[in-house]
Amino acid sequence: MGFTRRTAQAGFTAMILVVTLTTATVRQGHPAFPGSTLLVFSVLAWLPLLLRTRWPLVALVGVVAIECRHLAVLPFIDAHPTAQVAMGAYQPVPLATMAAAWTVASRRPWPVAWAAGGTSAAALLITSHSPSSPRTW
Repeated sequence: MGFTRRTAQAGFTAMILVVTLTTATVRQGHPAFPGSTLLVFSVLAWLPLLLRTRWPLVALVGVVAIECRHLAVLPFIDAHPTAQVAMGAYQPVPLATMAAAWTVASRRPWPVAWAAGGTSAAALLITSHSPSSPRTW
């Protein structure tokens, strides 16, 4: 048995989960429990990546929908987080989106890839600057 494309894809998908969870938990050089909400959203955002090789656009839509929900809900869970907590809470958000967008870009024609990536970025940007957020600017 050799190293196959399927093995490489599975390894990449697993690596994204490890990087996402590490990004959510390691702050200022040491691990800190990020809270169950952040862990749930991090894993939920990763789950659509299991579909990314067969249905890349479906995976991208699923990831972006979950990460938009993450951005919309998280400020209401802790309205006044410290800088450390805020950094850890929001850092994992674009990781699954980047992996899904890269898959779309590598498997679809460039107009489709640009449209999907641009729409995904716009959705995350608009959600992160939602006026319903309790953050003060």
